[in-house]
Amino acid sequence: MKVKISKLKILIPAGIIIVIAFYFTNVFRENKALKEIIERLAADSRVAEVMVTEVKPDPKTKKTYTTIKFLEYSAKLKPLKPKYFTFS
Repeated sequence: MKVKISKLKILIPAGIIIVIAFYFTNVFRENKALKEIIERLAADSRVAEVMVTEVKPDPKTKKTYTTIKFLEYSAKLKPLKPKYFTFS
């Protein structure tokens, strides 16, 4: 019984610390993403590239699906993570 209790005394605080660490990591990432969005929206001008990466017909629906790559640049002209969009 003592072994189980001593394991619980270690596992419960360790679990709490892990949950807190994940929470603060998530808050940090969200805060960073929001700051980047605010920086882009506050910029005098925005620069981006749009490239068609794929065009594919669907014989069943007789529609053509086009995928584009949207690459935006920061105010310091560093490329941001590209976003891909597919539409018909």
